[in-house]
Amino acid sequence: MGERNKVVCEEKEIKLLLTKVEYERIRSLFAFETPYVQTNYYYGHENLDPRITIRIRKKNDLKLQIKIPVRINGTLHIKEEYEGTVDEISDILPFEKVRNIYDVGVDSDLYLLGSLCTNRRICTLFPNVEIALDQNRYLGKIDYELEIEYKGDYPIQVTDILEKEKIFLKGNTKGKKTRFMEELRKGEESGRYGK
Repeated sequence: MGERNKVVCEEKEIKLLLTKVEYERIRSLFAFETPYVQTNYYYGHENLDPRITIRIRKKNDLKLQIKIPVRINGTLHIKEEYEGTVDEISDILPFEKVRNIYDVGVDSDLYLLGSLCTNRRICTLFPNVEIALDQNRYLGKIDYELEIEYKGDYPIQVTDILEKEKIFLKGNTKGKKTRFMEELRKGEESGRYGK
């Protein structure tokens, strides 16, 4: 069943979709640690609020994570995050496991929608800031993304470096789950994936 080891935190992060050229430029701009791979397995239900993310993240272990949006303003995403452990990834996620961590208002089991695999590089040279440079693969697609997660004040030092390199924080950047779901819907509509 997994532990009920709940962690609750508020996540403040700046998200920015990148071109491959911008990704390569940022890769040489900051001192990143050795890359690692993590995979998000997304779960859904027809009655689940689409803004809520329910996933199992596989890195060194398996974590059941629930993300609830608090505020999204352009590239800035603020979410509450709830987390617990699970023993396995399966096609069906019992709603009781989800409810033990946070009640998302669903009273029947959730089903696996698919996965997104991220090759991630991390830079932690700035106080209270973690810079994640991601290459994401999902549903036959590859995209590139920068996430700047921070505690406390807005990380102006990091954003200034990016702007000097002509990489600007712009527009409303969609999160991984939203991009995954849009690609899944396109595939279902075109007949590439079953419904």
